Amino acid sequence: MQSFDLLNLLAFTSPHAEHSIYYIMSFHPFDISKAAQAAAVILRSQLNHSIGRLRLMKLLYIAHRKMLAKYGRPLFEANVVAMKHGPLHSEVYRAVSINGADDHEWGDFFENKGTQVVKLVKDPGASLLSDAEVQSLNDAVEEMSGYNDWEVVDITHTFPEWDKNYPDRKENTSHPIPMEDILNAVGMGEQAEEIQADLEEQAEFRRLLRS
Repeated sequence: MQSFDLLNLLAFTSPHAEHSIYYIMSFHPFDISKAAQAAAVILRSQLNHSIGRLRLMKLLYIAHRKMLAKYGRPLFEANVVAMKHGPLHSEVYRAVSINGADDHEWGDFFENKGTQVVKLVKDPGASLLSDAEVQSLNDAVEEMSGYNDWEVVDITHTFPEWDKNYPDRKENTSHPIPMEDILNAVGMGEQAEEIQADLEEQAEFRRLLRS
């Protein structure tokens, strides 16, 4: 695992996962309500409003990447990690894995069907999503529609940010992917410092509003 300031890092093993995953206490708080709305956009496009859990997480990350490439901002605030089956949002991984058992903002809207499938059971709406964010989600769904779940995984394995941060393919763990690596991978490296400073300023402003 990469070295991080211990004051900014919390790592634990999810009892619901088959392996350890690290949850990083980042400057940006996870917006679970927005993540739920983003997931719902994807699920509304699927037959019976159901999708494989792995595919859902991959599509959310692909849309996240599209937003950074085009607009210099993420789909929603979350920590991105490299795992055996590609990059994803660690907090979404946890919410999907435990079916929102400790957070009604996820669990009220989704239900796990066995160990592989998640179903939309109540629509959270899209009030927190911009038109650009909805479009990025729909584009991700459309672009991956011709691939099965494992082919989508293989596509995410071609992303430079995953390749850089998951060098040992035999591992079955997770490694944080810095925002800078994603920005470099999508061609926004020259603006990385400015983008990250702007995101931190926005996050601080939201914290002040909530305090």
